Amino acid sequence: MQAPEIIMRLACCLCAVLMGCRGGTSDPITQTEIPRTDFVVTLYGADSKGHYHYSVSDRSSVLIDRFLGPAQVSSPPRADLIDEGSGRYRIRWSSDDGAAYTVIDSKRRSVVEDTNQASPANQPF
Repeated sequence: MQAPEIIMRLACCLCAVLMGCRGGTSDPITQTEIPRTDFVVTLYGADSKGHYHYSVSDRSSVLIDRFLGPAQVSSPPRADLIDEGSGRYRIRWSSDDGAAYTVIDSKRRSVVEDTNQASPANQPF
C-alpha cells in the first residue's frame, strides 16, 4: 500500500468516526453555492434518528457544522436560495411553512440563524 492510499483510508476512517459522534452517519443530500464567494452550504440527513445537519465550507475545508435536528425538508430535497441583500442569503430546504432554513452572512462570515432556535445566532465561521 502506498502513502496516498494509506492517507485516504485514514481520512475516511476519521470522517466515519466524526459523523458517528453526531448520532449516526448521514449522506449529503444537496449543496448550495453562495454567489460571489467560495462558500458552499451542504445539507446532510436524515440520519438514523431522522435528524439533519448542514455545513458551510470554502471548497477545501468545512468551516462550521450546525445541527438542525428533525426538520421539514422537501422530497426530493432541493434548496431555494434567496438573496436578502448586503451579502446575506437565506437557504430554504422546502417551500412549505415551517421549512428548514439557514441565513448566511457572507461578508461577516457568520450563520445569522437557522431552524434550530437552540443554536447560537450570529455564529462566525
